[in-house]
Order: sequence, then C-alpha cells, then structure tokens
Amino acid sequence: MLIYVHKTSTMQDVLTAVSRGYHWHVGGIVRADRFPGLEAKFADMYGLNRTPMQRYRARLAGKANARLFAHPAHRSPHFFWWLLVTEGTGTVREREQGLREVTDAHTRITWANEFEVVRLPGTGSVPRWTWRMTRSRMETWKEEIQVAIRHRRHDTAIRYVIARFHHLPGFKGVREQVAELRRFTALEWGRIKRNGKCPYLPPKMPGYVRFQAAPGVASEWVVGRLCDGLPPFTDEMKFAVADKKLSTLIEAESSWGENQNEKV
Repeated sequence: MLIYVHKTSTMQDVLTAVSRGYHWHVGGIVRADRFPGLEAKFADMYGLNRTPMQRYRARLAGKANARLFAHPAHRSPHFFWWLLVTEGTGTVREREQGLREVTDAHTRITWANEFEVVRLPGTGSVPRWTWRMTRSRMETWKEEIQVAIRHRRHDTAIRYVIARFHHLPGFKGVREQVAELRRFTALEWGRIKRNGKCPYLPPKMPGYVRFQAAPGVASEWVVGRLCDGLPPFTDEMKFAVADKKLSTLIEAESSWGENQNEKV
C-alpha cells in the first residue's frame, strides 16, 4: 500500500472514492506497529488488491468493493485509517457491522474531528463532494480570533491566527469557511479595536488545493520510520514537487487534523 506524502493528497483520494460510489465507511486510529497487520487483514478478507477490471466485475455481480486509506500522524507513532465500501453484498458488508453512510449528516467521514466530507452545491452544476471543517472546529477558530484581537500589548497573536487559517487545505468547503473567518475577523477587529479595518488580512483568498501529483511511499517504510521515533517522511519527500508558493502550505499540513483524542 502506498501512503501519500501529503495529507491533502489523501483527502483528495478519499473524495474521489466517495464520488465513485464508496458511500459506506468505518475508521479509526492504530499504532504504527499494528498497521501492517490491519492492512494485511483487510487486503486478505476484503480484496483490497483487486484490479480495476475485477472491481468492475464485482460491481456488476452485486458484490461490494472496499478501499483502505491511511495517513500517519505527525507527532506520534500512529496511523489514521478509513475503510470505504460500496453498495453490494460480500464479506466486508457482513463483518464490518459499524459501517456508516457518508450521506448521513450524523455519520460523515471525518479527520480527527477537524474536517468532514460533505456534498455542497456547485456553481451552475450538480452538488460535489468536498472537505470542510467541523462546526466545533469553526467555533474554536472564532474563539482564537477573539482572544487574539483582545491582546493589548501587540498584534502578533492575531497575525499568527490569520496566517494559520489562510494555510488550511484549499478544498471548496474549507475555502468557504476561510472566507467566513475573514469576515468574522474584520467584524471583530472593528468591534473590539474600534480603529478601522484589520491591516493583517491578506487582500486575496488562498488558492485551491494543488497536490494532485504528490508522491506515495510504501507503507512498510513509513511504519519503520514511525517505530524508530522519526517523522513519517523526510523533508526531501515533502518538498520534492513544491514551488515557493506551495512550500508554506506543505509546512502547515503538519498541524492539520492531529487531535488524536477525538474519534475518527
């Protein structure tokens, strides 16, 4: 199994699968040393290594297909994992009693309670699947903004918060929320500071996500690094295909979705 170097690429791959009918899911967090066993078990029982033609034939026969997605945590030897499943019959539907629907607002795919997969209306098009921040994470951002603006000695805190939310992953749903946070910051600045516009908001919105060509690394190699107490990827891997504009976003990825105290 290949593990994407960038979280954004993993998130993109999950969206692609959901858009292609993988509407049932279960997930969790597992220690790095136990991940190979989990991967092998799922591959053996659920046919994760089926070719595209085999998946197509299984779908025609009314059988369910399954795909496993995973990404290593940044600051501890763990993997976040998600098993996505299509409609149909088969072992995976029989054994995974905890499967939940992605279309149910109460059982969405989430990443550490920070991001969730939703379907939002498109401009002049059918609704599309995207990631956005959870309601609780948005409330936390707004609290951070208020506290930072109230800082009396200097404006370093609010500049730092603004820089952080401008470096969130550029999915449609997240970008809409970043626009909301920009408006909230401007209003709170005027309400609390009472001295005109906030001078630290960038004039433009951040761009859309751009990590489609990110490389993948064998899961065994990533497991070995985590078990040795090393970061999951080297800097050479993370920044191999990055230009200057993307480098800051890649660096910011490390802090996205790292709250392991929350359920996946």
